[in-house]
Amino acid sequence: MQRDGPAVVNGNSGGEPNYEPNTMGGPVEDPSAAWHKEPLTGTTGRFKHSHPNTCYEQPRTLWNKVFSEG
Repeated sequence: MQRDGPAVVNGNSGGEPNYEPNTMGGPVEDPSAAWHKEPLTGTTGRFKHSHPNTCYEQPRTLWNKVFSEG
């Protein structure tokens, strides 16, 4: 039920609601489109990110190894 996307040519559904539940006859959930369930096991939590990729690491490498004065 996305609206206001690029190049909308269908009138944008006017003032109809685009959320569910609603009392105005808008969209309703389609159970056939639900994600399938998958049993999982393991440990969850917050873990320190071990990859050294910071916001500046890749641009610095690009600048130092690819670009030259020429």
